[in-house]
Amino acid sequence: MLRGPLDFSDSGSRISTWATLENHEGLGPVFLRALTLTWYPDTLAGNGTADPRREDYVAATLKAAAGWAIGDVFSRAATRLVLAGSVGQALNRPSKQTMRLPREGESDGFSWQLGADLVEIFPNHTVGVVTAQADAGWLISNDFRQNDSLAELRWQWQVSKPLLLEFRARWRREIDVLADLADKQRDRDVRLRATWKF
Repeated sequence: MLRGPLDFSDSGSRISTWATLENHEGLGPVFLRALTLTWYPDTLAGNGTADPRREDYVAATLKAAAGWAIGDVFSRAATRLVLAGSVGQALNRPSKQTMRLPREGESDGFSWQLGADLVEIFPNHTVGVVTAQADAGWLISNDFRQNDSLAELRWQWQVSKPLLLEFRARWRREIDVLADLADKQRDRDVRLRATWKF
């Protein structure tokens, strides 16, 4: 999901690049290492969309995942602990004023997330937790809002080959108080989703 103030109205923004280098060869328990580069030319309205100037938006992300077999936990299933994380940095960021933050200057563009899953904790069940944070200048997250920190509890049950049930409970809180508000926004939400593949 793209977040403002990215604007693709400029003719120079018609072609963008998302490139990734991945290594899936095992290195001890590590089974994934990846470097991703995102480049959106002439898309960043750093001083707001009313200003006609546009800059390139460039962001880099490092990702890694590792897994360990930990035997039987609550069932006869072969339980596996999987840890995964990423860190990212946006190289060009909008101004703090554009992002409704107090003070002057460029907004921060750092993001990170760390997750832990117990796979096959029961047969066909996975339980996990995620914690993450994205600064106001990180504008390309699928799951995380900019200027937000998050904690999430999730559970998946592969009921049958076509049917998957998922439950998520999330707690989110703004990192910085927006300039026109008195306090940080806090959200809690719960989601239960059923997916049927055919």
